[in-house]
Amino acid sequence: MTEVHEQIQETIRYLKFNPKDGSALKSLGALYKEAGLYKEAVSAYVSASRELPGDREIQRAFIDLRARGHASSN
Repeated sequence: MTEVHEQIQETIRYLKFNPKDGSALKSLGALYKEAGLYKEAVSAYVSASRELPGDREIQRAFIDLRARGHASSN
């Protein structure tokens, strides 16, 4: 398993006990994006945006994902 996939699994385990940690959700979105899992990235960023409304990094990630052809529900 690649390092990115290991980090994804570690973050998912953490989020099971801390589901409202916006920073962890944002990190998960970035990891998914890095792994090319764009649908999962959008989902993680949508959850992160609920916890961190107005976060500029999340907004930039949505713009990038839209440019790649992956729409968000945000």
